[in-house]
Amino acid sequence: MTRHRPHVLFPDAESPEAQERLVAREVRGHRQAGSGASKYAKGDVLADHFLIECKRTVHASLSIKKSWLDKIAAEAAAAGKEPALAIEIAGGPNSAHGERDWVMCPLRIWKRLIGGAD
Repeated sequence: MTRHRPHVLFPDAESPEAQERLVAREVRGHRQAGSGASKYAKGDVLADHFLIECKRTVHASLSIKKSWLDKIAAEAAAAGKEPALAIEIAGGPNSAHGERDWVMCPLRIWKRLIGGAD
């Protein structure tokens, strides 16, 4: 079995760690050191109100797994935070708007963020 080597799959500026740094900077949070390796540091980015799991792909699409959403929801609840999933779709042709970075959260949170009822 071949060992996964992210530094080979992702050029340095395009690494999963680079995505986590970008998300942390944009939400004024911080990266969870060793989040993928530690059973104690949950999620990839910790912000004031959110615990964020980061996923990225160099391909033109990314399948969202329910297990990712369940995991970050449980970890966020345990930390007293709201869950979010940040995704970067780095592959494929550039869109007219150039958006590569997206964030998912439960509908109840989205409604609250846009001023709707909870």
